[in-house]
Amino acid sequence: MARFLEIDNLGTEGGSLAAGFYLINIDKITAIHPDSNTEVQITWEGSGFSAGATQWIQLNFDPANTYSNLNDSMTAWILNAINATSNSVNAVIPLANFLPDGVTITGIQITA
Repeated sequence: MARFLEIDNLGTEGGSLAAGFYLINIDKITAIHPDSNTEVQITWEGSGFSAGATQWIQLNFDPANTYSNLNDSMTAWILNAINATSNSVNAVIPLANFLPDGVTITGIQITA
């Protein structure tokens, strides 16, 4: 029983993983960190930025956020998707449903 955030990187380039659909277990996410105006890093249970644990999933997106309004940023869109996901068994919510028109995921990486 888990909830999943679907990341659509299909048809894009960039990152360490091939283009396609990726599922991130929402219940394992521990933090969402905007690393730059075009990158967000997601840590999960057992990962993080502390000594001995420097793993995260990095999403690259376009166009860049200015972060003048934190409610209109990739971090907020991810949180909106997580909050909209029910606790039902094996629920999958596409992040694309929460992105404004014109915003695309351009890369996904798992950094270790």
